[in-house]
Amino acid sequence: MPIIHKPGLSDVEVKRIETRLQRKFPEDYKNFLLKFNGLYLTSPDFGELPLNAIEEKTISFDRFFGFIPAEECNDIISFNNEFIGELDHLKDAIAIGEDGGGN
Repeated sequence: MPIIHKPGLSDVEVKRIETRLQRKFPEDYKNFLLKFNGLYLTSPDFGELPLNAIEEKTISFDRFFGFIPAEECNDIISFNNEFIGELDHLKDAIAIGEDGGGN
């Protein structure tokens, strides 16, 4: 499965994103942004990750967001500004990816 990604961000850029979103990223996600600045899958355009915390035990995804303002569907700030209200019931939630089906 081909993986498309952008070059990583600097520490300063990651801190600016956290400030704009008023959230602190987990260290794993910070490291991801420093290395890849988002990614998405092509052909097939989704993958699955194990997640024991949910009933299905896996979660589908097609992208992890980065700081990519020119590509709103891949940009963490654009996506969270538009949709994070749907997760208000989760304290300090931040969307870091999606499955392409709106989840």
